[in-house]
Amino acid sequence: MIRVENVSVDYGLGDVVHDLSFSVSKGEKFCIAGPNGSGKSTLVQALGRLLPYKGRIYFEGEEIRQIPRRKLAASMALLSQIPALYFAYSVRQTVAMGRYPHVKGRLSGLSRADWDAVDACLEQMGILDIADRPITQISGGQLQRTLLARVFAQSPKVILLDEPLNHLDLACQVELLEHLEYWQKETQGVIIAVFHDLNLVRLFADRVLLLDSGRMAALDECGKVLAGETVNRVFGMDVSSWMRSALAKWEKI
Repeated sequence: MIRVENVSVDYGLGDVVHDLSFSVSKGEKFCIAGPNGSGKSTLVQALGRLLPYKGRIYFEGEEIRQIPRRKLAASMALLSQIPALYFAYSVRQTVAMGRYPHVKGRLSGLSRADWDAVDACLEQMGILDIADRPITQISGGQLQRTLLARVFAQSPKVILLDEPLNHLDLACQVELLEHLEYWQKETQGVIIAVFHDLNLVRLFADRVLLLDSGRMAALDECGKVLAGETVNRVFGMDVSSWMRSALAKWEKI
């Protein structure tokens, strides 16, 4: 569904992402891992056409620079860290923004079917009861559920996740992952995710792309990448041994 060929991203001071090539298949949960500054978020933003890049990125056989932005937004959605809020839109209005790529004509409003889809997403995420509340007056967990509802309202084929679980408590993290996994199983869509926590990567991913200073260090099934010697070199520590020692302490409780 997505094919990346020799992609590099340059902020003007040299490449941050270097000559990456890989593909992601329909129905796959694909994680991008690596230390801070390794280019994970940069790569995800390039995949969403939010940053200029060299090389080629194909979505369903078409280079994404050739796809009109409105059409691309109807198929690809991004969920990132909780943003700074400047406008007091209601929860329902925020979720409704996900329907606009599907509206025919710039002057057309949302149809009854669109609003029904919005309310279905609100109910799915358990936030229908706060639908009329301004997003500036809800908790961080409620806000991230609102933003995920907006993503689902887009009816995308691909969801890009850029560390969306940062600053959320454990229960909220688990809840959002469960909603994403349910969406993926129901739609056979693609999820490409950046998680800071390798525990979340191990829990979620089918395959992992491991980055080291913007270059591909490993690309394989999740268990193989996180148990191998390469991940230890990239992170500068024995990752699996540290994880097992932490788990052993839980098992003693």
